[in-house]
Amino acid sequence: MKTREIFTFLFTLFTFVLFTFNSSSQPPDILWYKQYGNTMDDIAFDAIEADDGEYIVIGKTEITDNNWDAWVAKLDNNGDIIWENTIGGAEDEQVVSIWPGLYSGYVLTGYTSTGSNGLSDIWILYIDDNGDSIASAKYGSWSSDQGFCIRPNVDQGFIVSSRSTIFQWGDQIHLMKLDASLDTMWTKLYGGPKQDYGHMVEETSDYGYIIAGRTYTTVYPESGDAWAIKTDNNGDTVWTKKYGGDDEDIFYAVVETEDGYIFAGQTWSFGAGLIDVYVVRTDDDGNVIWSETYGGTGADYAYRIFETEDGNYMISGYSDSFSGSQDVYMVKIDGNGNLLWEEFYGNSYDGEYMYGGSPTSDGGYILAGKLDLYTQVMHDLFVLKVGPEITGIDRALDIGNGHFYCYPNPTETATSFHFDLQGNGFIEIVIYDAFGREVETLRTSHNNPSINEISWDTSSLPVGVYYCYLRSEEKTAVCKTIVSR
Repeated sequence: MKTREIFTFLFTLFTFVLFTFNSSSQPPDILWYKQYGNTMDDIAFDAIEADDGEYIVIGKTEITDNNWDAWVAKLDNNGDIIWENTIGGAEDEQVVSIWPGLYSGYVLTGYTSTGSNGLSDIWILYIDDNGDSIASAKYGSWSSDQGFCIRPNVDQGFIVSSRSTIFQWGDQIHLMKLDASLDTMWTKLYGGPKQDYGHMVEETSDYGYIIAGRTYTTVYPESGDAWAIKTDNNGDTVWTKKYGGDDEDIFYAVVETEDGYIFAGQTWSFGAGLIDVYVVRTDDDGNVIWSETYGGTGADYAYRIFETEDGNYMISGYSDSFSGSQDVYMVKIDGNGNLLWEEFYGNSYDGEYMYGGSPTSDGGYILAGKLDLYTQVMHDLFVLKVGPEITGIDRALDIGNGHFYCYPNPTETATSFHFDLQGNGFIEIVIYDAFGREVETLRTSHNNPSINEISWDTSSLPVGVYYCYLRSEEKTAVCKTIVSR
């Protein structure tokens, strides 16, 4: 083939890759799935990507019967532990939310019972890049207090949403503004007289805050509404709205849009199953634009929502509607609430409860939670890495006669391309990563129909999804392979 023809072919192929990535997508593939834990119970609550492209996971680990310490670990790109650390005292500790620090390290929130003013205190923990504690602060009253979410502010401080039990008023949402030294700038309480929780807080584009949570009208049996609170920069209420039906409804997550907010959680009031994922889009004043439910006939939960690069929204949680046991559940919707796709991930013999996670720089997601080990009366924690969304070209395309695929797939260090070609001539296989960047080109002549495979060394490649395009004089085909370790 002439050089100009090769260039034209590759340019056309690359254009096709870009077009399909922008025009349609399918659920992402698992890049790796790992479980961790000691001989007792372990639970993960959140995971983020570190500055170096690796991952930080947080949760709690049981040290002795009913005594927990906070657990923090750094994982490499294959999910292997680089370091792990337990932090705690004589009583219970856990951390449930993490965010990068201002200049280095990470800030976390949860609760501590060691030396607390009451049953537990809101705990703010600052760790360095090696997972060692460098600062901590406790906030609480005589009763029970617990941090749920920590986020940075544009003024280099932090905002924390939490729960505080106030005498005679039940649980109230506790919002704290901290400076860079973790000193309190102000605190606000919202709610009463039953139970009220602020599960997530985000700073908004007007430098105020939006809280996603719930409020209960009765405790036994539980009945309440999903609750949103919009505040100004000082935490003073701008508006509050309740959402839901006659049963229990909860918001766990929120993302700001160009004209308002999208909240995600779960509902017992609406939907097709026992519990469904509940998503509500509002305008800037909290008025409902639309509300939708997602899931099957079982129980479906949502704990995170993210805006995707294509302007749509990704929701993640867990579900038992699809396989009979709990699995990680991911749903992609557009801005009008239309379902683009849904997928579940997990093994067939245990149950996965996903509680936290975040997007990653490769276009995928890092997700973490609790693994029910049905063969043992205990829990491990799990971390799941999924790649970027897959386009409609991931299935093999056969043009002409014959077939083109690679095996083993997924692969760790090597795989082989298999094809069925009848004539003689050249064979060229061009390999692209998930972003359409050319990784490698394999070329050979084909003058013996009995030779129908080419080996490919993947040992030096990062884990991920790769698209492989075969061109010969008689056919063009494409297949997908996954490199995982």
